[in-house]
Amino acid sequence: MQQQDEWSEDRVRGVDELPQPFQDVFGGSFRYFNSLQSETFDDSFGTDDSLVISGPTGSGKTVVMELAILRLLSQSLTLDGTWIPPKGRFKTIYVAPLKALVQEKRTEWSNRFGFLDIRCEEVSGDNFSETSWSKIHEADIILTTPEKLDSVTRKYKDRGGLGYFADIGLVLLDEVHVLNSNRGAALEAVVSRLKMLSRIKALSTSPIHNLRFVAVSATIPNAGDIGRWLEAPSHAVKVFGEEMRRVKLNTYVRGYQPGKNDFLFDRRLTDHVMENIESFGNGKPVLVFCATRKGTVDAAMKIAKQFKEKQGPARSRAFGQAELPEELQINNIHNKQLQETLRSGVGFHSAGLDSADRATVESLFLNRTIKILCATSTLAYGVNLPAYLVVIMGTKFYDHQSSRYIEYDVSDCLQMIGRAGRPQFESSAVAVIMTEKSSVARYQNLLAGAEAIESQLLHSLAEHVNAEIVLGTVTDIPSAIAWLKNSYLYVRIRKNPSFYGLRSNETQDDRLLDRRLQETLLLKIIQELTKYGMIKADSDGLGLLPEEPGKLMANFYLRFKTMQHITLMPPRASIPDLLMIVCLSEEFIGLRLRRGEKKTLNSINRNTAALKYHVYKDPHSEKVKERITSGAEKIFILVSFALSGHITDAQVEPTLRQESDHILLQAPRIAFCLEKYAALQHSLAAMANGIKLRKSIKARVWDGCNSECKQLPSITKQLSERLADHGCGTLNQLMLQDPRKIETMTKRSYPFGNTIQSELAQLVLPDVEFEATALQTKETSTTFVLRVKVLKNDCFAGTAVLGKHDHKAHILVGSLDDDELLLHETVVVSDRECGWDYTVHTKPVEGKGRRLGFVAALISDSVVGVDQTAQFNLDDMQTKHPCMRRPPPPHNTQEAFNLPANVPGKPPTGLHPSKRVFADSAPAIDQTKKMPKTKRAKSSMFDVLAEKQATLLRATSGYKQSPSQGCSHPQHPNEMLQPQPSSISPEEQSFKKGNTRFEHPTLQAVKGKARENLETCFLQSPTSPTEQFVGSIFFS
Repeated sequence: MQQQDEWSEDRVRGVDELPQPFQDVFGGSFRYFNSLQSETFDDSFGTDDSLVISGPTGSGKTVVMELAILRLLSQSLTLDGTWIPPKGRFKTIYVAPLKALVQEKRTEWSNRFGFLDIRCEEVSGDNFSETSWSKIHEADIILTTPEKLDSVTRKYKDRGGLGYFADIGLVLLDEVHVLNSNRGAALEAVVSRLKMLSRIKALSTSPIHNLRFVAVSATIPNAGDIGRWLEAPSHAVKVFGEEMRRVKLNTYVRGYQPGKNDFLFDRRLTDHVMENIESFGNGKPVLVFCATRKGTVDAAMKIAKQFKEKQGPARSRAFGQAELPEELQINNIHNKQLQETLRSGVGFHSAGLDSADRATVESLFLNRTIKILCATSTLAYGVNLPAYLVVIMGTKFYDHQSSRYIEYDVSDCLQMIGRAGRPQFESSAVAVIMTEKSSVARYQNLLAGAEAIESQLLHSLAEHVNAEIVLGTVTDIPSAIAWLKNSYLYVRIRKNPSFYGLRSNETQDDRLLDRRLQETLLLKIIQELTKYGMIKADSDGLGLLPEEPGKLMANFYLRFKTMQHITLMPPRASIPDLLMIVCLSEEFIGLRLRRGEKKTLNSINRNTAALKYHVYKDPHSEKVKERITSGAEKIFILVSFALSGHITDAQVEPTLRQESDHILLQAPRIAFCLEKYAALQHSLAAMANGIKLRKSIKARVWDGCNSECKQLPSITKQLSERLADHGCGTLNQLMLQDPRKIETMTKRSYPFGNTIQSELAQLVLPDVEFEATALQTKETSTTFVLRVKVLKNDCFAGTAVLGKHDHKAHILVGSLDDDELLLHETVVVSDRECGWDYTVHTKPVEGKGRRLGFVAALISDSVVGVDQTAQFNLDDMQTKHPCMRRPPPPHNTQEAFNLPANVPGKPPTGLHPSKRVFADSAPAIDQTKKMPKTKRAKSSMFDVLAEKQATLLRATSGYKQSPSQGCSHPQHPNEMLQPQPSSISPEEQSFKKGNTRFEHPTLQAVKGKARENLETCFLQSPTSPTEQFVGSIFFS
C-alpha cells in the first residue's frame, strides 16, 4: 500500500496519451488529468492489475474507473488503431450500494461512451425482467447493486450457463466500504463467486480468466486488506488524503441528548439546525440533509419561521436575500408548503415533490436565489448542488427493508459531506454532523478514517454456502474451504480473529485455521442445511449436492430461517396458514410491534366488517384475539387489512401504511416460493392457496372482496367503491351488467361501460369445461383422461375487445381423499376455442382403497376472482362438468375435500410453527341443503335440479350485495374453492320460497339453460344417483 506524497506538477498526464478513438470520451472537458488521476494513470490504463484507491469525495476517482474501462475496451482496437465495437464481448460490471448512484452512472456513461457504440444496461429490481437477459448478453457495461448482482448470478445456469460470465473482464466496486454494512455480505459473496469462476479451466481463453477488480472509496482505513482480497499488487493500493480536495473541508460532529424514540429525536434536532446555520453558514449557501421527506418539510418550515421571528416581517428572508425574481410566480408552485418557505428564502427537495417543483427549487438554489435547501440524502447522489455548509441533521434514517431507524452507511455520510465545497466560489467549506452524544466518537473516527472495514459475511453464511452449492462452485468440503478463502472474511479473520469469535493462536497457522473454520463454521452450517433438506451429502459423506428446497431458497433469494418456516408448511394449508408463514419470514424481522400501534391494530383485528382474516385467541377458539403481541401478528393484520381495501383509511397512521407498502412489495416473492414448495410436496390445497395468496398480494385485493374491480385499468378506488355500493364489486358480478348500467353506477358517461366490458373481456378467463373419462379402474390404481375444453364466453358476445389477450393459468387436478396433487400444468388460455388432454394416474389411499373423489381447477396466474373449478367421481367419469366461477361448498371446505374434520366452525389445528391459527372472519354457511320436500313433490326431478343450479348461479352473481361488508362472501379455513353468497332481493326471495309468478329475466335464462344441460347429462348417465350427481354439479 502506498501513501501518496506531495504532488509534483511535472508528473501530470494528458488526455492525448490515450489512443485516438478514446480521446473524445472526455468530451474536451479537460486536457489534462488531475493529480490523483495522473498518479494512478499507469495503474488504471497501463496494466491489467487490480487496483484499490482511497481518496476524498470529489477527487476524481470516477475518471480512474473510466480509464480502467478504456483499458478493457482497448482489446477491440486493431493494430492500426481502428475501433471495432465489442458488442458485449468485453463486459464491465459496475457495482454501487445505492440504486440512485447506479442510475446516475448509467446516464453519465451512456452519454460519455455512446459515440463508441458502447451499451450500458441497468440491472435493478425496478426494471429487471425476463426480457432483460438478452440485454445483459448484449451489454458492454452492466450497472447494478450488490444484492441484484448476487441474485442474477445465482440463476446463470438457467440462462446460458458459464457463457454469461465468460465475457466479464472488469468489475468496478464503487463505495467499497459498504463491506462494513449489513449489505456487505452480498458484495463479498458475489466477488468470491467471480474469483472462483475465473479459475475454471474451461474459461481459460475467456476475458473472465484475467478478471480485474477496481475498488474505490472515500475512506478505506485498511486498504491493504481490500487489496489482498482482490489480489492487487502492493503498488496498486493507493491512499490519498485531504490534500487532493480542491476545497479545504472543516468537519464538526455535534452531540445532542437522545429523545424517547428516534422520531422525537429528529424533531429535537429540527430546533437546533438554525444555531448551526448561524454559527457556520456565514451567509453562504447551506444544504441541510434530513432523514425523511416529512423531515425536509418540517426543517424548512422551522427555519423559515425562525428567520421571521428574528428579523421581523420586513427582512424575513434568510441571510437577507433579495426577493424572488419577477418571472417566478410563487402561485405556480404546486406545493403549498413550498410556496410558504420560498417566500422566506428556504426551500425543500424530495421525491415527494412533483418534477416541476423540484426543477424550480434546484434552479433557485444553483442561482443562489435561495440559500438554504433542506433535502433527503438521495440528493447527494443526484443533481450536483454544492454548498458552502452541509448539515447532516441526524445520522439515522427509516429503513423500509428492516422497518426501523438505522445508522447511515459510511458511503451515505461521505457522499453528503462531499456536497460541501464550491471550487468556483470558495477555497474552504464546512460540514456539520448532528447526532446523539453516544455516537459522537464513532463519527469522529469515521471522518478521521480510523474505523476498519470488517466482513459481514458471517451473519448470512448459510444462505451463501447454499447458493454456491446450488451453483456448483462448491461441491464438497475442500471446495467450500477454497470458496471461503476467496472471501474478505478470510482476510480479516486472520487480522482480527477476536471480532469473529476466534483466538489469536488459532489463526497463526494456515492448516490450523482451515481446520478450525471447517469444524466451527462450515460443518455446522452444512449440518443445518442438511437437516432442513436444503442439501444432501453423497454416499461417502464428502460430496455436497443441492436439493430442490435449497434451489428454491437460492433462486428466490430467501433467508435460511424463512426457508425453515416454509419447510414446516402444514398439510392442507389454508391461505391464513400460508400468510402466517410469510409473516414469520426473517425478511421482516425488523418489523417490530411498537407500543403506540397496539390500539390501532387491536381495533382493526376486531372489525369483522373490514377484515377478511383475523388473529384468533388460540387454535381452538372462535374468539378474536383482544391484544396483538408480536410483529408477525402485526404483519398479518396489515396484509389482511390492505387486501381488504382499507389500508389508506385515515385511521391508519402513515408509518403503518409505509410498512404495509414495504411488506406487499416483498411478500409476493416469499409467497411464490411457498407455491413452488407446495408443488414439490404434491399438496393440492397448499398449491392452489399459494397461487391465490401470491396473486392477491400482487393485485392488493382478496379473492371475493368487493374491490376486485380495481384490477381493471379504468376502475379507480372511487369507482370501485361506487360499484361495490351497487353490489357489483367483484368481476363476476360486473360481468353480468349492461354497459349502460355500469355507466349509471359509476356516474360516468358513454362509452365508459363499453370500455369496462372490453377490459373485462381481456382480463377474465374464458369459460372451460372439464370432461373425465376412465381408462382403467382397478383396486390398486385408476387411470383417467381429463379433457379441458375452452368455451367461448357468451357474456362478452358482441363486445369490441381491444386486442387479443392470452391468460397464463394453472390446471390443477387432485384427490379429495388425501389432498394429493395429481397434475399441475401451466397453460396459456386464449379466447379462441381450444383444449388439452391429460392422462392422470392415481394410486389407492392407504387404508381406504382406491380414490373416489377428484377436483379439477383452472386458476389464473395473475387475476383475482376468475378461477374455475369442478368436482367428479369415479362413478360418473363419462359426464361433462361445466366449471362454476365461484360455486358454493358444502358446510365447510374440509368436508368438501373429505379431509379430517376439525371442531365444527373452528379453524384447523396444527398449522404453522407459531402455534397460532388464523381463521376466517365468519362461519361457513351451508348453501347445499336439500330443497324442501313440498317443493320437490311439486316439481319434476329436472325442475328440481335446474332450480338448484339457478339458485346457485343467482347466489354467485351477487345481486344487492351489502356495501358494508369488506368481502362479498363468507370465508373458510381452506381456500381451495371459495363461495360467494349475497343479499337476495325481495323478488328473488319470493322465487326462492316457491312463488313462481316472478322470475328475474336473467334467472329465467339461466334456469332454462341449466335444465337443458341437466337433461342431457342425466340421459348420458341414467344410473347415477340423483344426490351424488347434484353433489358433483355443486362441488366447491
